[in-house]
Amino acid sequence: MKKQAWVLLLAMLFVWMTVQTAWMDEAPAPTEQPPLDGGVPGIRILSPTAADSVAGDGVLMVDVEGVLLTKIEVIATWGEERSASIEVEGSSAYVTLQLTQAAGPVTVIARGYGQDSDGTKPTVEHIVTLRCARDELIDRMIALALKNSKEKKYKFAPAQTDTDIAVCKNFVMRLFDTYKKEYYMQEFPDLPLHMPLNRRLVECKPYQYGIEWAIEGPEDGSPFEIVAQFKY
Repeated sequence: MKKQAWVLLLAMLFVWMTVQTAWMDEAPAPTEQPPLDGGVPGIRILSPTAADSVAGDGVLMVDVEGVLLTKIEVIATWGEERSASIEVEGSSAYVTLQLTQAAGPVTVIARGYGQDSDGTKPTVEHIVTLRCARDELIDRMIALALKNSKEKKYKFAPAQTDTDIAVCKNFVMRLFDTYKKEYYMQEFPDLPLHMPLNRRLVECKPYQYGIEWAIEGPEDGSPFEIVAQFKY
């Protein structure tokens, strides 16, 4: 009797992707959008929000409003000690920042400088952390899968042969291929993304064909990494 083969993907990491590295330990924590009232200096970021991510070209537009401010500083931080900033006089700002190799979640800080009636010059801040591209891509794939699950074509789709649309990898590959052209990897920005094919039949033995993907890394255009699996 043939051995049955199953792979448990505990996590699929889209590694090396633009805007994808780990958090900076010293990155400031996000703050709630504060109200602008009470007759004291205040500031808040109108856009982007925590649900947004940085555009693929690294352009980040920030809209800030405040009260009783003389100057606003807008700062974006990401990756390992990377940042971009701009200063604007007044109580509001709409600025564009160019983020180079913006890897990892991007933190946006709006810092306002004001003056109270007692002559003090307080500093106020509003901080927003954006989604990284990896999270955005995964969310889009999940949303499409949920939409497909309600469609007749996919609800009872066959999964018997290698080419059937409901076979796990075929289904996931279609989700990935739908959006892959909108993303790239930080270290290899000119490489088109793709999901590796299965390993050859002879390389899968004694298990069934399809037990593993071909071994590829970021330099080959694959943003996937299997972090855990078991076979039997």
